[in-house]
Parts: sequence; structure tokens; C-alpha cells
Amino acid sequence: MTAHIGYETTHQSVLDLLTDVLQSFLIQISQHLKIAEEDEENGRLCGFPHIAERVLTELGMGGIRGLHDYYQSRVVKYINILRKRCYDLNGHYAKLLIPKSPPPVDKMNKMVRVKVEEEDVAESDNPEVHFPSLDGEVGLSSLETGFQLLNSLEAETHLQSLGEG
Repeated sequence: MTAHIGYETTHQSVLDLLTDVLQSFLIQISQHLKIAEEDEENGRLCGFPHIAERVLTELGMGGIRGLHDYYQSRVVKYINILRKRCYDLNGHYAKLLIPKSPPPVDKMNKMVRVKVEEEDVAESDNPEVHFPSLDGEVGLSSLETGFQLLNSLEAETHLQSLGEG
């Protein structure tokens, strides 16, 4: 018997070979089952409790117990290994994600002081803008900070146009 991993990524020639091997194995096991059944019907006992046990032993698979041990050690353990690997990869992926900042409890009540420092309006085209929070936390996202900067620059431009006009 074979336990092939990677059917979806293998070449067609490998699949054809495995198909031929499996076909040959099924023919062989069917013939042995037929012979064992005929022997049992004719009264020729061979000391096995069941014909499947006899056939699996004759084919070198270790009987039903050997087949069960193979299934437990190769199939079930491999599934558990894959599950653990998927769990580990999900944990690794979760660590790579950018954590979301919690939204403020009430955005309307959250006040931010804007401090504009200008040396000389004629010399400096870009004023320095600082956005400290009232409670000292750094919970503002960069998008909110950008909107606040845009609003303060628009307000400054509006005040300058009112002062000139």
C-alpha cells in the first residue's frame, strides 16, 4: 500500500504509476481473498480467525493489527501534526497583523489641543503643529491626526484671508 502526499502538485506520470500500482495491489488482494474464501468453504482451515487476517498476513501487512497500527502511526499522527502546524501558522499570522487601536469611547467628547508654533509667517511656509492629547494618551490614529492637521491648516488659511481682507 502507498500513502502518497502531494497528489495535487505531482506530475501526471507519477499519478499514472501510483494508479497502476494500486490496480495491481487490488487485483492481488482480491485474488488472495478469493482463494482464502474458497479454502474456507472447502474446509481447509489455516489457523486464522478471519480470511482478512490471513490475506493481510500473507501479503506482509501484519494482519488487521498491523493495518491498524499503520493507520494510527501514519495517518492519524500526520493529521495531528498538520493541525498543530495550522494552529501555529494561524498564531504567527495573527502576530503579523497590524493591531487595531481601540476606538475612543465617545469621539464627540474627546478634545484635542492644537498648538501652532510660527517663527515668522513670511519666512516659514510650513508651521510646526503639535497634537497633544488632553489625557496624555497616544491613542490617536494617524488618519485622525492627518484630518486634524488638514482642518487646522484650512482654519489658518481662512484666518489669514480674513486678516488680509
